[in-house]
Amino acid sequence: RAGPQRAGGGDRDQPPADDASNQPLLVIDDMPVRPHAIRLALKALNPRDVQSITVLKDLGSTAIYGTRGANGVILIKLKR
Repeated sequence: RAGPQRAGGGDRDQPPADDASNQPLLVIDDMPVRPHAIRLALKALNPRDVQSITVLKDLGSTAIYGTRGANGVILIKLKR
């Protein structure tokens, strides 16, 4: 059965593939990055400036970051 179509061509009940609802939260130097700006923020990073990258993917990320961390959290610390 064909359901109503969205502008993006997907099913009404299924978000488009680039929807931010299934992306992890990106935090750079303790500052959360808005979902629509993740690609731009990552392109702007110089790999030589990165001190560490930590991936949180358990219930602790939800406890710390609330519902924004439900899909995991990527923490990037830059060198000072």
